[in-house]
Amino acid sequence: MARSQNKKPDGPPEYVSVDKSADILQATFKHYFDMAMDHHTKAGTTSSMLLIIVGAIIGFVGFDNMVSGVVDFAGGFAVMIIGVFGTLWAWKQHERYHYWEHIAYEYQKELTRLMPGLKTAETGSAYDLAAQDHTVKLFPRFIARRVKDRYLWVWLHIFIAVIGIVLMVVSVW
Repeated sequence: MARSQNKKPDGPPEYVSVDKSADILQATFKHYFDMAMDHHTKAGTTSSMLLIIVGAIIGFVGFDNMVSGVVDFAGGFAVMIIGVFGTLWAWKQHERYHYWEHIAYEYQKELTRLMPGLKTAETGSAYDLAAQDHTVKLFPRFIARRVKDRYLWVWLHIFIAVIGIVLMVVSVW
């Protein structure tokens, strides 16, 4: 590429219309929100694969209908390690989800400043409150308002780690 093509043009920057700015902000919001959802998906996909591995290990541990000995201890240790890894992985994906989600919503705030009549589903908005009310009618209040699916992956892996510890204890007992 020639040097002249890399050079910035002299003079004032070009004007960007409100419509074009809105399109750019919306596309940027979507991009970063998709990044957030990708981490949510990674947590679920990895957790599913780890559950299959844990199931196989537990199957091997129980193959002889006894939980005792070094091999079963090693199986319990492996389950515990997978549980700890899964906990850290799901927690990190949760952190990354929040990171990208925050950036996405900052772009959405900029879009609403540019287009004051634009209504969004931001927390506390009319859309958000209506969705919460509708959800509470369909599901128990505790599930609708308190349980966050992103945290469920973390708790599942903690449970797996505890199962691994129990297998280790029982195998040496």
